[in-house]
Amino acid sequence: MSDAVTISDSALFEILPGLPGVGPIPEAFSATGQGTQSEGFVVHFHPRTSESWIGNFQGGDGSLDGVFLYPDKRTVIVVSRGQAYHVDPQSRSLLRHFGGCITTMVKDDARSLLIFADWTHLWAFDTTGQRWESERVSIDGIRNLRIEADSIVGEDFDPTGEKWRKFSVSLETGKLKNRLLNFFTRW
Repeated sequence: MSDAVTISDSALFEILPGLPGVGPIPEAFSATGQGTQSEGFVVHFHPRTSESWIGNFQGGDGSLDGVFLYPDKRTVIVVSRGQAYHVDPQSRSLLRHFGGCITTMVKDDARSLLIFADWTHLWAFDTTGQRWESERVSIDGIRNLRIEADSIVGEDFDPTGEKWRKFSVSLETGKLKNRLLNFFTRW
């Protein structure tokens, strides 16, 4: 989670250990509309030109928690137990939500990309918005993501062979570049 908060981002947001007991009521964010009265992942925002506020983000079924400065340097993606929320801290508005089971994130500063993965798919975001969402890359698990040249490389779990296999996805298009056998073409 070391990518979640950097020194330059710290002036914009702060992850809190829980909901404060006093003060204004936190803004509730939920992808399903449920759980808005429960404590989630709590973030205190310090926008540059508006009043600070606290967001309470309900979790999903993934393992990633964090706040990631969006490539536009104005907005953030908050991930609460795998559920991602793209938020504008200035206006307190939810721009979109995605995922639900996100487990990892990789940054490519040179291309201004944020790439998120859940158990089966990848999402890439750049300064203009969502660049792509991959086709299904895995049957049941993605791990060890890294950037190599013009690709994002990782391993996907194949339960039919009980093994991890290497995959490669184009950073430009989100298309799967290699696969010896695509399990999904058999169905």
